[in-house]
Amino acid sequence: MNPIDDENALWIIKLPKQVDTYAMARAEVMALRLARLCGITAAEAHVINDAPHFPMIRVRRFDRLGADHTGRVPYTSRRRRSWAAGWIM
Repeated sequence: MNPIDDENALWIIKLPKQVDTYAMARAEVMALRLARLCGITAAEAHVINDAPHFPMIRVRRFDRLGADHTGRVPYTSRRRRSWAAGWIM
């Protein structure tokens, strides 16, 4: 189950991997914020510093609709489209 905030927005909590050697979550949040600053549509994300070793992140779902979050927004990642076009293996 995904957490829901006071505005009824659905979020994903991403946990650090045991093999992480640096705070990957901070890098991911920074990349998402940088993308938005460059005018690229990117998910809202925040660092959560409650984990014992490395932080977690909370990412707002952009692919769900409706008050009960059962509707889906069609979405295909750039990686998937690149793979389908034969640009990456």
